[in-house]
Amino acid sequence: MEYVLSRKTNCTKIKIRVIEGVVQVSAPFSVSKKVIDEFVHEQEAWIKEQMDKNPILKNNDIVELLGESFHLHFIDVPRCYVEKDQLYLFPNKELIQRFLKKNAKKYIDFFASNYRYTIFLYNMAFIKVNGVAVRLRSIKFVSM
Repeated sequence: MEYVLSRKTNCTKIKIRVIEGVVQVSAPFSVSKKVIDEFVHEQEAWIKEQMDKNPILKNNDIVELLGESFHLHFIDVPRCYVEKDQLYLFPNKELIQRFLKKNAKKYIDFFASNYRYTIFLYNMAFIKVNGVAVRLRSIKFVSM
């Protein structure tokens, strides 16, 4: 299994982390590469479990967004948009957050108008959509 190894002087034991699909191993300088490889091999089941919890999205994966399915495409142009059942994203966290916030608000407004509610938006809050934290306002529904 491939991993990124970092040797540290203040490290007393071998540590494994899985961050954004990358296995990172920290170990003291006194531990040999062979011992580290054996430890990583022993922990392979745990590593795969961690990687399955947060799968890395690839082009043409199907993603669920606000109740609809979209084919995901990463693009080189700095913008995000939807075209029929295709979702085009530029790999930039801030740009994706703005896009999700804008579309979540449209969905909430549509939901509110269909069910005869007025929405008052206040108090900033966060929601998590496909692993990306999106800053939205909390919602209070009041009947008409």
